[in-house]
Amino acid sequence: MRFHLFVLAVGAALPACQCSPGFTTQFQGRLTIPSNPPGPLTSFPPVEGLTNVDFNLDPDFINEGVTKDRVTGAVAESVKLQITNPASQDFKFLDNLQLVAKTGSQEALVAQKSSIGQINLPLPSPTLTMDTTGAELKPYVAASSMSFVVRGSGVAPPADTLIVIMIGMEISTK
Repeated sequence: MRFHLFVLAVGAALPACQCSPGFTTQFQGRLTIPSNPPGPLTSFPPVEGLTNVDFNLDPDFINEGVTKDRVTGAVAESVKLQITNPASQDFKFLDNLQLVAKTGSQEALVAQKSSIGQINLPLPSPTLTMDTTGAELKPYVAASSMSFVVRGSGVAPPADTLIVIMIGMEISTK
């Protein structure tokens, strides 16, 4: 009899659950860091594919039947950078990097990595995993347009260097 009461109590509580379904999506962009001018690297060009992002046009949002107005939370779970050209280039030319979400004058630090030049990553095409901050990105997802911006420091690489940026995001919806 107690088992039946437990089942009834659990069953009665289930409809009250405010569980939010969600999904994971991945965004990818390309950053080309020029070798010229040589010397200190204090600014980075825009990330192709990660500027003026409208989440309503994202294939995962479309496949899930979700629009950005239904998003209740968004957090970057992973941020990885991979040098794809030249494959023999490592990340030693960089000191630190930050990935920032930006819309209008609003910004949030998404991920960062320090002392990059001291990290030994295997070649070819090394992959650097950044430390995510757990920042809530819902306001950026909900915006009409947002961008991911790279900031940091180092020195210009010996050759133009193409880096693919991969951002894995966990999206919660209502």
